[in-house]
Amino acid sequence: MPEEASPIANTAMAEKSRSPCEEKLPRRFDFRRAIDWFESKGWSPFPFQRECWTAYMRGEHYLLHSTTGTGKTLAAWFGPVLEYLSESGSKRSNPPRSRSSEPPLTVLWITPLRALSADTEETLRGTIEELGIPWTLERRTGDSSARTKAAIRKRLPTALITTPESLTLLLSYADLQDQFRSLRCIVVDEWHELLGSKRGMQTELALGRLSSLAPQASRCALSATIGNLDEALSVLVGRQSTRAARMVHGKSKKKISIRSILPESIERFPWAGHLGMSMAPRVVEAIEPAKSTLVFTNTRNQTEQWYQELLRLRPDWAGCLALHHGSLDGSVRSWVEQALREGKLKAVVCTSSLDLGVDFSEVYQVIQIGSPKGAARLLQRAGRSGHQPDAVSNLQFVPTNTFELIELAAAKRIAASVAKGGNGLEHRPSLLSPLDCLVQHLVTRAMAEPFDRESLKRELACVAGYRTLSDDDLEWAFKFVVSGGDSLRAYDEFRRVQETSGLFSVVDPRVAKLHRMAIGTIASEISMLVQYATGQTLGTVEEGFIAKLKAGDRFQFAGKTLELIQVREGTAVVKRSKLLPTATPRWGGGRMPLSTQMASEVRELLDEAAAGRFMEDEMKAIRPVLELQRRWSVVPKKSEVLVESLEWKNSWSIVLYPFEGRMVHEGLASLVAYRISRRVEVTMSMTVNDYGLMIQSNQPLGNEPAFWKELLTQQGLEEDLLASLNATELCKRQFREIARIAGLIHPGYPGQVKRGRHLQASSNMFFDAFVQYDPSNRLLQQARDEVMRSQLEIDRIRNTLSRLESSDWRWILLKRPTPLSFPLIVEQLRQRMSSESLETRVRKLQEQLETELAKEDRGRNESGKARQK
Repeated sequence: MPEEASPIANTAMAEKSRSPCEEKLPRRFDFRRAIDWFESKGWSPFPFQRECWTAYMRGEHYLLHSTTGTGKTLAAWFGPVLEYLSESGSKRSNPPRSRSSEPPLTVLWITPLRALSADTEETLRGTIEELGIPWTLERRTGDSSARTKAAIRKRLPTALITTPESLTLLLSYADLQDQFRSLRCIVVDEWHELLGSKRGMQTELALGRLSSLAPQASRCALSATIGNLDEALSVLVGRQSTRAARMVHGKSKKKISIRSILPESIERFPWAGHLGMSMAPRVVEAIEPAKSTLVFTNTRNQTEQWYQELLRLRPDWAGCLALHHGSLDGSVRSWVEQALREGKLKAVVCTSSLDLGVDFSEVYQVIQIGSPKGAARLLQRAGRSGHQPDAVSNLQFVPTNTFELIELAAAKRIAASVAKGGNGLEHRPSLLSPLDCLVQHLVTRAMAEPFDRESLKRELACVAGYRTLSDDDLEWAFKFVVSGGDSLRAYDEFRRVQETSGLFSVVDPRVAKLHRMAIGTIASEISMLVQYATGQTLGTVEEGFIAKLKAGDRFQFAGKTLELIQVREGTAVVKRSKLLPTATPRWGGGRMPLSTQMASEVRELLDEAAAGRFMEDEMKAIRPVLELQRRWSVVPKKSEVLVESLEWKNSWSIVLYPFEGRMVHEGLASLVAYRISRRVEVTMSMTVNDYGLMIQSNQPLGNEPAFWKELLTQQGLEEDLLASLNATELCKRQFREIARIAGLIHPGYPGQVKRGRHLQASSNMFFDAFVQYDPSNRLLQQARDEVMRSQLEIDRIRNTLSRLESSDWRWILLKRPTPLSFPLIVEQLRQRMSSESLETRVRKLQEQLETELAKEDRGRNESGKARQK
């Protein structure tokens, strides 16, 4: 029977005038073929899947929000599939005999991860083959073979799976413009991963271009973990859309089992990373009974270390234990992904490279090493197991320090709220008018075909992210790509776009070649290829790491111990070594602060602990630590702010606990130190973690709450915050990313990659030139704005100061460090030179504090006995 359309959820966008293209879409559709296919698998379509098909058949845009592993891919895919079956008379067809006879581009599937694209291809290909649909399906990412790229370059397939970068690259070719005009469906997978980033802005700009080439195409976004759903839908639809749009709510009550692997003993004076690899035997015990396990870490170097440790404990797992992260060669990652699908691996140690939408039905459980810092990330990773609608997702959490148990208890509460229909997930606000992305887009657009100002304005009018773009900013961007702007007009290489009779185009083949090689917005450190002398590629590490090594040094990478032979033409040539490694690569981006929602829930749990309530197993486990904190100081209520004043070992420290995350505390510590320095001549050092900040000095800093409240006023916040930091250096670092995206600097040709120091010097040269000769340059202002918004989280700092101002201050004078302050003391020790290892120094401090505690306990016992007598 035909499926009746359900009511449109978003009434504000509904029933607007439709374009002629939209009027041609069918109003009713027979879902029988889809239902039969589902039943052949022993399934039945969910109501939300039927709603998605209905929305597509009515020509509506929609955002599908449904928990992981509930069938979002099939919900989006079967819309265009059923449309084809309807138009072809539901007859089974033979595959096309040649690419020229295949149906034109119909579906564009945009995915943020290469691993996700491979998994998506397998799912989509299975349906069209079983239904006998003569579509061609191809995947075009950075990992695609040269042969595949060349074939797609000649003719687009019926369904194309690609990334934002590869899509932008294809849109830069003039001879592919007409092939995009047949497009009917655009799917943006894992929309939450793109929203609020420059990759998301690149996606929005591509959608704006496609709105001109294929106005009939419906847009669909898929997400499992996003808080600001209305904004996410609005950004997807874009501005000035004339068609209806709806929010489709899928299954939210996915069964998720989350539990902690608790340490055998709880140290009362914990510190960051103190558990180290001591939990590895427990992880082995957890992996042993499971058929297949994903072990997630938060950084790539942790992945390498945990892989080696697990293999050391269980050498018999060699061959069925693997690792996976974004710096490994594509062939290595593909092998691991395929082995997972086939159930050949006991466990894979991985990073976020496997936590988005990848369907490994053989995975029984997930183990998370260390706090995920956000509930959305934890739920996303938990969903990698039991990746089927009615299956249970199993996640076990392994803390790297005792306080992370509080964070897991917080994440579990948020997850439980989400499962009941609440929305405690992190918000991802969209970016507003980044000019570096716009400059890159203008060059890309001019390469595809000549255009005038008005046609570009019409496309940008469809892009929500540029709703605040002024005419002056747009005109500046045009001027920048045509002449290089006021400060670069004397240099021909920055005249990338030519304006002739009001039309903008790229006529220099060299400009086109360089631009296509640099398309993208992913900012990362300059990487160096790691390769055996035989030519086999293992992956990439950051150039700064290799620069510190000399021939003969050994390091861990790709699960192996490698010895550096030489650095040749931007490649680190290595060989296998049986000796112990002397180093492990470190990559940027490893420090994740607590999300706003997690921080709020941590404060809620501490509020309960202050009242003596310990509900979760994790909170019960950490109870001895918090009770000692309450005995020596205070466990703050959510209406309170705790400040500890400590005079200890010839130094004076003030410790403030906002519980707002590392990045906020870094900004607050710098702000406070700067404001103190304007009042008193004093030498200070600062230390922060996710729970608090410590200002340490060789002289008293003052114990008057009024003085400290004055230091934390919002008055003059932005000016003082920038003055407190090396603002110029921060802006230079941010400008390096902006300069690369805007095309001012180029990483070099393949095989001739420029060294990181050369690129840094180039970007610094531009920065200094703009500051001196073009101080109003809009890219400079963008760098300052991004430093304030992204690196310093100015809005969150402002909200924190407002909360502190209205809180009750608990000022505690200490004789010794408390459990909460001890991790900050340890961070101070990390920064000091010593012939002793950090672990030795920390152990001595712990023993000293335990001795004082034992002495105090004896005194209390003796006092109690005396009172009894």
